[in-house]
Amino acid sequence: MSQPTHLRYSLRREEFLALLTDQEDACAICRKPFQHITGAGFSQPGLRSDIHIDHDHACCPGRTSCGRCVRGLLCRSCNTGLAAIEDDSFQRAALAYLRRGRGWAKLGA
Repeated sequence: MSQPTHLRYSLRREEFLALLTDQEDACAICRKPFQHITGAGFSQPGLRSDIHIDHDHACCPGRTSCGRCVRGLLCRSCNTGLAAIEDDSFQRAALAYLRRGRGWAKLGA
């Protein structure tokens, strides 16, 4: 059986559930409520598996963390968007793409 996600990020179950409560069971960025999906890798069903644990990759690169650099809980869309925002090369490429498109020629000028 695979390791529960919260353990990969060095969070005790209680810490994870406290984050969930503090965020009112919603994404820290878009505030959309998390979906209830059974069997989220915990020992009991009914917990959410659409939650992504966000951490500072400057502290812990990769898909695990020390736990001290956990920033919050995100939905899949916000987690993916945040990863793109943090990537400088993606930002430059996206801006260049937008500048080439119709009506965006003066963007950032």
